[in-house]
Amino acid sequence: MQINKFLIILFLLFFFYGFSDDSYISKMEKEYFLEFKSSTTYSDSTIDIIYYNLNFDIRTNPNYLYAKAEIVSKVSVLSINSLYLNLSNNLSVDSIKTGNIFLQYTLLNDKLSVTLDRTYNLGEKMDLIIYYRGLPVATGYGSFIFGTNVNTPVIWTLSEPFGASDWFPCKNSPDDKADSSKMTIKCRNDFTAVSNGILTNVTVNPDSTKTYEWKCNYPIANYLLSLAVTNYSEYRNYFKYSLSDSMPVIHYIYPQNLNGLKSQLDRTIDMLQFFSSKYGLYPLVNSKILKQNAMNAKRLSKKARKQDLKLLRQF
Repeated sequence: MQINKFLIILFLLFFFYGFSDDSYISKMEKEYFLEFKSSTTYSDSTIDIIYYNLNFDIRTNPNYLYAKAEIVSKVSVLSINSLYLNLSNNLSVDSIKTGNIFLQYTLLNDKLSVTLDRTYNLGEKMDLIIYYRGLPVATGYGSFIFGTNVNTPVIWTLSEPFGASDWFPCKNSPDDKADSSKMTIKCRNDFTAVSNGILTNVTVNPDSTKTYEWKCNYPIANYLLSLAVTNYSEYRNYFKYSLSDSMPVIHYIYPQNLNGLKSQLDRTIDMLQFFSSKYGLYPLVNSKILKQNAMNAKRLSKKARKQDLKLLRQF
């Protein structure tokens, strides 16, 4: 019950911040949803995604994406011998395999149809590995963007509500959550790559690149899987929730913005302490809170800030 209250408050704060002066956003989401749902590629109801393991090699001169996606799913109907995933036609699929067996496939109308190696029955798991590449074309709020910040490349994603399939194969249904995920990102060695979960490894490669490995051990919807890559400065705080335990609060900020933002970023700890004292300990203390500069977000309006303060007083 405490966790539910905590999440409800965060949702309401997001609602007031994000939609107070931006009714066009909800209108755009509704139009995008109706267009997507009316298409033949809405999502495959015969499977349930369990795990995404996404590997990206990001190039910026010129902009290009080489990728490998491992997707583990299980059968949710009596039996199947084929399935489909959502993936943009702007990308090219090189091969798909399960184990050592290469599978037949077609990519048509943003629908990646795969003929399986055999019949799979209810509850059985399937492990597909998909090799693909291309230059993603952004939809929605900017599902995958090659941008710049002070003439430095910035690569970022914002897939709500249906933009995930613009850059990786998935079951593109917001209610379908993978149990866990992993994202491996190779980029220039002067860049930092940020994603969901916990940073588990950084490898310095001999070709002047680095590879970052991120793991998320919580259920996650496909549209929340994300990445952001540029020459970030890292600013780290700690939320100390007991005498001996703490959770890192990590901020990846554009270098030119860091000094001017530190005082505001420090308030994150105050927010965590406040909500934890009112509604129970932050439920994801075994992970972290991570923020990064990426998209050009609009400033909060005075009206939104007043609504936010009023909401806090009510609780």
